[in-house]
Amino acid sequence: MAYKFKLQSVLNYRQILEDQAQQQLSSSLQQRLELQQQMTRVAERLMQTDRELKLKQQKGMDIADLTLFEDQIQPLSAPVGSVAQTAAQAGKNHR
Repeated sequence: MAYKFKLQSVLNYRQILEDQAQQQLSSSLQQRLELQQQMTRVAERLMQTDRELKLKQQKGMDIADLTLFEDQIQPLSAPVGSVAQTAAQAGKNHR
């Protein structure tokens, strides 16, 4: 007759909990990577726009050009705050 470990159900339950924790960690790491990539893309676009703005300022620019650059920068700034907030929330949820 085969020996049956009396606490096997506890071990099984703990294994389930461990598997769930590993899945959550994997999901969190993937989300973090995606957020980092998104922030990098936005930061690169902001730097490019800033360089273009400085070049235009050196050559002289009118109000219409300045408004155009402000219109380009504003939509890029919003995702940075949104991504940072999402990253902070994700960090809180998976600690």
